[in-house]
Amino acid sequence: MMIDTAVQVESSAAASAYELRANTLSFTSTPKTVYLGVPELYDTQHNQKIPLFAKAVNSKAEWQILTADQQGIYELRHQDTQGNLQFHEKCALLPENFELRFIPVTRRIEVEQSGSAYISCESPFLTGISVTDTGRSIEFNASDTPPNEVDLILRWAGKTERLILTVPFPAHDGNKLTQAAKTRHVHSIHEITNLTDAQSISDDTLRQLFIRHHLKQLCLNFVADDWNNLRGLQTNAPLINNELWTAASLDSRVLATLVLQLDSVFMQRFTTELSVCWELISLKDWLIIFTRYKNYLAQDREDEDVKSNLNKRIDKINALSPSLGIIAQLLKYHLCDVDDEELQFMQTEDALPLIAEQLEHEHQELNHRQANRQWLEFLREELTADWQTVPPQTQQLLNLGEAKHCHAVSLLPLLLAHFSLTKPPQQSNSTLVKLQQLKAFDEQWFTTAFTLALSFLSQQTDYIHSLQQDIAIMINSDENDLLAEIEQQLALAHQETQGLEADLHNFKGNQAELDGLRAENIELISTIEQLGEIIQKRDDALKLLLGEVKNLNTKIREIRNELQAKSNG
Repeated sequence: MMIDTAVQVESSAAASAYELRANTLSFTSTPKTVYLGVPELYDTQHNQKIPLFAKAVNSKAEWQILTADQQGIYELRHQDTQGNLQFHEKCALLPENFELRFIPVTRRIEVEQSGSAYISCESPFLTGISVTDTGRSIEFNASDTPPNEVDLILRWAGKTERLILTVPFPAHDGNKLTQAAKTRHVHSIHEITNLTDAQSISDDTLRQLFIRHHLKQLCLNFVADDWNNLRGLQTNAPLINNELWTAASLDSRVLATLVLQLDSVFMQRFTTELSVCWELISLKDWLIIFTRYKNYLAQDREDEDVKSNLNKRIDKINALSPSLGIIAQLLKYHLCDVDDEELQFMQTEDALPLIAEQLEHEHQELNHRQANRQWLEFLREELTADWQTVPPQTQQLLNLGEAKHCHAVSLLPLLLAHFSLTKPPQQSNSTLVKLQQLKAFDEQWFTTAFTLALSFLSQQTDYIHSLQQDIAIMINSDENDLLAEIEQQLALAHQETQGLEADLHNFKGNQAELDGLRAENIELISTIEQLGEIIQKRDDALKLLLGEVKNLNTKIREIRNELQAKSNG
């Protein structure tokens, strides 16, 4: 989903300037502006937050202070103490964690965290809208010539105005569905030999499982046929429209391999379109991938040719973000025998006081540069808690001071340097967006602090020991055991079948209650009809799923017997 940070400025006659800060949805829409969460208005002259007042459009309700509970189409306004209108806007208000997910292979749009909105779609390609645990699943039929866009309509009970979102149609390449995407049958394990095969699987869980598996295998094979397929997909089409890119964005080692193999300008788009935070890829993962590539080159090339080629590939990391210069520097130090005096100095006793002094100076400069700005404070509690868990030597790098509103921006680069040498925590998509905003608040501070901290910490004994152990284990190991993962999926599928049986029983038992609701509230008619469709679909899905579980169990037994026979023989 595309999210923008909106900043709008209105000036009054009294020379006050107002700045609106908010996350916006960047699809074409009516009304034009869609806010995710509560937008905030600031008086930049007095450096203070100002309450915004809101009223549903075309309602007779009183103006009220804007809160997260208000969802739908609203007017926002601010008046000065004399009653003069200083700010006014018509907009749509959606929950902060509202999200759209495009799943082209099965022609679905998943709407998550849509709050109290009713969702419809006026499209001849629509086959149904079903209720999910977190929102709605909008399904479309297959067509050789699908449209480029489709309109989603959001309505709210008791409100006359509606939101129209114009979003990309979930076709395989944004224009024409490929034959592979229209193939609807279950494959045996041995038939899935590449990414194209994996994309043709109709079952969501199995398709995503095999896509992840084949992407991970590319981390071991730099001449696989799938690389030609991926290079051909480096088009201007939105990355979110292709399940391969969205799956790749979730795996650090896969991302590192794509950086090594694909076009740098193309890879830069992963930051803006898929919320990838490159600093969350650990130094260990970069080293594992580039060491494997070095070993591959060394099979049939002279040492100097290997180093030259490796240097050029490492330089591609620099194109992703200014802060990744230190990652490239460390890779060359480890893999290209570069005599780096700066990194060698970091191993001495003089390094810590010098780095701490430099960071203190840079931190003062940061505070001076941003003295008149409203600091970003989200994730402050989480980042502060993480800071308490890092080694004491790491905490000595920076004295935070008492100004808590600065802590999130100040700590982020130091924590990411620490996590680069240990294990970065898993982040939700909304958290990644916030991390990017904290980083962008002052890029100069982030880049300098991340570089200084990582260059120092990467040369400290405790960090080095852990890093070397992990890398030695992972260099030649398989990326994943598909058989073990399928067994895990089978166990989950078995649990799901039991849940489906319970759901079917509950749905059928509630049919009389649904009939009563139909008579009481016309707004719920479409939802009731959808629930009826769900009953039928889940019934069909249950039968299919039970059949697939049985087939996969049989296949696993056959594979195990073959392996056992080979080991005994």
